[in-house]
Amino acid sequence: MSSVLAHFLDDNGTDRLDGTLVTYNPLTSGALPTVSLSSGTGAQVSTSRNVTAALAITNDATNNAATCKVELSPDGSTYSTLATVSYAAAVNNTGAIVYLQVVPVPAGWFIKVTVAHATITSTTYY
Repeated sequence: MSSVLAHFLDDNGTDRLDGTLVTYNPLTSGALPTVSLSSGTGAQVSTSRNVTAALAITNDATNNAATCKVELSPDGSTYSTLATVSYAAAVNNTGAIVYLQVVPVPAGWFIKVTVAHATITSTTYY
């Protein structure tokens, strides 16, 4: 059995075997920036660079199913659902559970997060 060494280059000639986004001007110091997101409303996280958005989502502990739908859009009007995370009512009655959703967002793109029986506690990006 033989093997062939292969690699893939992005637009800048950088090897991209892991599927990560290239960050052209990464943060080098200071506190990480934040953005305020409202449930069901799209927002641009960064217009100048690719970022990773870390969303803290807090369930409301009301014994109802809690959901968090994350969508991305290149133009702010056509959104594609990446995933919908849900917690069953039996889990959402044990107290306010906080979980982290990490989403890569290309420069200039829009993110929309829609929650039910939960809140978007914070959104930090890097």
